[in-house]
Amino acid sequence: MGMTRVFFLIKKNNLTNADFHRIGKALAEVFGETFSIYNGPVLKLVPVFAAGLCEGAYWVEDDVLKEMERLSGNPVMAFSVFDSDVAFAYSCENGEVGRYVKPDEGMLEEYGFEEYSTELPEFLCNYGISREELEEIWGEDSDVFAEESFFRIEEQLGTIFVFGEDEEYEGIEVIREE
Repeated sequence: MGMTRVFFLIKKNNLTNADFHRIGKALAEVFGETFSIYNGPVLKLVPVFAAGLCEGAYWVEDDVLKEMERLSGNPVMAFSVFDSDVAFAYSCENGEVGRYVKPDEGMLEEYGFEEYSTELPEFLCNYGISREELEEIWGEDSDVFAEESFFRIEEQLGTIFVFGEDEEYEGIEVIREE
C-alpha cells in the first residue's frame, strides 16, 4: 500500500504570525485537533498540519476547507493522495469548494470518485503554475505518477508539504496550537 494523506495550504496574503496563532487556536477549538502552521518569508501558501485530518486520509470534507477559509479570510487549498495512485486537489474560495481528481485508470473504474472533476485544477494557474506545466503534471496525457505530481506542484507553488507535526524547515517558523 502506498502513501495516503492530505496536505492543507492557506494563501498567506498579509497574514502575520499573530494571525496564524489566532487561526490555529480557533481551528483547534472547532476540530479538537492540534494544529501546526508553518510560516516563513519565502512562503506564499502556508502549510497547515493536523494529524487527524492529514494522516491516513485522502478525502477532505467541505466544512474543513470552508472553516479554514472563514477563519483565515483567505483562499484555502488541499492536496491528497490515495494509495500513491490517485491525486486529488481541492480549492475553497468565497465558500465555493472545487474537487479534482487525477486518477489511475483502474482506480477510477474501481472507486468512481463521482464527486470529483477529472478536468484540470485550473485554479492552480492563479498561484504560479503555468497552464503548460499543469497539463504536463495533471493533464489527461500526463505520465506523471500521482504521488510525483505533488512534488512537482509543491515546487511550482513555492511552498512545502508537511508530513508530520515535528518537521522543521530552515527559515520556517512552526506555530502550534492545541
